[in-house]
Amino acid sequence: MLVAKKKYHYDYNIDKNFKLNSDKPEINKKVSKNTRKDTIRKVNAIVYVLLVSLIFFLILYRHAHISETKYRINVLNRQINKLERELQDLKAEFDRKTRSEIIEQKAIKELHMQYPQYSQIVFLTIDDNLNLSSANDKKMNTELEQKSKKEKNGKFSYLKKSLKRLYSLLD
Repeated sequence: MLVAKKKYHYDYNIDKNFKLNSDKPEINKKVSKNTRKDTIRKVNAIVYVLLVSLIFFLILYRHAHISETKYRINVLNRQINKLERELQDLKAEFDRKTRSEIIEQKAIKELHMQYPQYSQIVFLTIDDNLNLSSANDKKMNTELEQKSKKEKNGKFSYLKKSLKRLYSLLD
């Protein structure tokens, strides 16, 4: 086994004293100050890296949130368009089903309905001189009822009614 040789060097001081030193570094205050500065620099670098990565993460998170919101808006717009199309379809179907020609055809074919005959038509007469105040309404109603009873009992009531119907058709 070989033994490592120690190297020695000599220090000359002003008073010419010889010192025998080995290769071991001396522990100086300068060395400890340098290590403290190095650790502070390393800690600062780590803090800056963490701060920059946090900022990038926040930016990425914000963009992800914006993208998700845009996606939701797009989905809701599609639903709106779909519902508007359904509404238009329902309006068109409603228009088709409420057209008077179609209703008339279904009433005649399916329900076997007929147009009313002339004898089945009832005509209403309205006096133009009617006063619509509340006190006069009661009096007028009783007078009209009395007139209608007298006409029913009269001999020419049928003739009067038919003339009134003809007159109302002419107007």
